[in-house]
Amino acid sequence: MKPQEWRPFEISPASYRGFPALLDEMIERAGLKTKAVYQGKVQGSDEEGQAVVTVRVGADPMVPEFKGTIVRAQEEGTANAIQTAAREAVRWVHAEISERLEDTPYRYLPQALFTQKAPGGECASLPP
Repeated sequence: MKPQEWRPFEISPASYRGFPALLDEMIERAGLKTKAVYQGKVQGSDEEGQAVVTVRVGADPMVPEFKGTIVRAQEEGTANAIQTAAREAVRWVHAEISERLEDTPYRYLPQALFTQKAPGGECASLPP
């Protein structure tokens, strides 16, 4: 296989702990009738190659304040890309439905999760 070739890989969030599990549980606790769907491709080996993962969390017609989100992450290694994409999806889902999570343990998610580095190195918070 040529190193420049991208190939798709299967992603089962059930086989990954960490942010994919957190995202699934948060969606369930918020009462959303949707699931996170993962797609990925890798260039090179799964462990060391460049991987791109897209996470789609569809809108729920019964929850009009949640419009759904699509997040893409590129990292070295498939496991890192999956965790990064799921972490970003947690941030965006939480930002959209934080009121639904007020009576759940997810209200305690660390503020650091919702702060990102701006291009100049400063931190910028996500909009509420």
